[in-house]
Amino acid sequence: KDGAISRAELESSVIHPEDLASFRSEMECSIESGLLDEMTLRILRSDGEVGWVQVSGRFEYDADGTPRKLIGVARDITSERRAEAALRRSESRLRRLVESGIIGVMYWDLDGSVLDANNEFLKMVGFTRGELENGDIDWRAITPPEWQSADAHGIGQLLNVGKMEPFEKEYVRKDGTRVPVLLAGAMFEDSVRQGVILVQDITARKDAERELNKTNDALRRANADLEQFAYSASHDLKEPLRMVGAFSQLLQRRYQGKLDGKADEYLSFCVEGVHRMEDLIRDLLAFTQAAMPSERFAVPPVDTVAVLGRALENLQASIEETDAVVTHDTLPSLQVEAIHLQQLFQNLIGNAIKYRKLTEIPRVHISCARENGAFIVSVRDNGLGIDSRYKDQIFGLFKRLKDSADTTGTGIGLAICQKLVERYNGRIWVDSEVGAGSTFHVLFPFEQEVTAASST
Repeated sequence: KDGAISRAELESSVIHPEDLASFRSEMECSIESGLLDEMTLRILRSDGEVGWVQVSGRFEYDADGTPRKLIGVARDITSERRAEAALRRSESRLRRLVESGIIGVMYWDLDGSVLDANNEFLKMVGFTRGELENGDIDWRAITPPEWQSADAHGIGQLLNVGKMEPFEKEYVRKDGTRVPVLLAGAMFEDSVRQGVILVQDITARKDAERELNKTNDALRRANADLEQFAYSASHDLKEPLRMVGAFSQLLQRRYQGKLDGKADEYLSFCVEGVHRMEDLIRDLLAFTQAAMPSERFAVPPVDTVAVLGRALENLQASIEETDAVVTHDTLPSLQVEAIHLQQLFQNLIGNAIKYRKLTEIPRVHISCARENGAFIVSVRDNGLGIDSRYKDQIFGLFKRLKDSADTTGTGIGLAICQKLVERYNGRIWVDSEVGAGSTFHVLFPFEQEVTAASST
């Protein structure tokens, strides 16, 4: 405020109440000396905010020595004080971080010296604070030879751009053991040789990665052993079956009609039993392969209509035998292995024909819809339908409906479908009502758009 102001006004409306006592004391001392030394006060500003000023001046006296007025200068230092307060808050937060023990902090020099460090860093490398203060820690000396090139790259970044991208390395502890760490750092703004490094101990993460790798290796070996066992078991079981089947058929051809009716019936049972066992072994092998965990690679889109066509070719005999009608909408290309998609179509369409109504021509329709970033392939039929009590059970091994128009089959087809779909992180379910047919839905969780193929 320019111009003169009375002391009473100054004390009542300008100076902050908490600073009045020190102001009055300083004034009394200054009256005797004639000079008001520089002092800092809080003031109440006209906008209601609290400000800071630095005040200094000298007194003028009347002829009798009575102080008449103070001529002084007040400099507004509010912005400086606020900056100092912000700096103190920042330093306090940094100090809490450094002392928290969450992460190691190390101040370094290019010559290898560790200028200072917090307790967490010292604990990582196994040194004491006394050894730090004696200059016994050299960050270059505790870096193994194989990590020195990574260090050099990081130092290059610091010198060029003032900061270092995080990278992993190891330090050699005082006892000779090693600690894996993740580093990030920056140069000091006022220095071309010194900076700060933040150090995170990643021992737990590395241990977890090693355990995971060991588990994955064991799983891969177990999968390979399981696959080999499945093939071996399949071969070992098929060979005696082939022999039984061959001799049963030979007996059937040679003695058909030459023995009594019961003998012919028994031979037929033998031949049919061999065929069913062969089908069972084949489907069990297919189920084992479908259930085998596999690494997921990017699969190129396949022509869904072409794959469906191959599945229908394999079902041609049952389609012609039952006069089944199979139709489909416009179908998009799907990122699924062609052989897996073909197996799905064959099993679902084959089941639709098998579980048909004897009084109607079986009709099967295939469609595909996009929903929430996924493709849902649906296979709808006009067959017998499924009781709601069995909607979940049918996806288990050896589960078959008793009212099938065709008594053949192993009861493994839908279990194979479920395992195949799970390989793609998808799911399969059925909507059905007894007597009203069934619709099997297969969801494949894909995000990208694909090209659609024509419908028939």
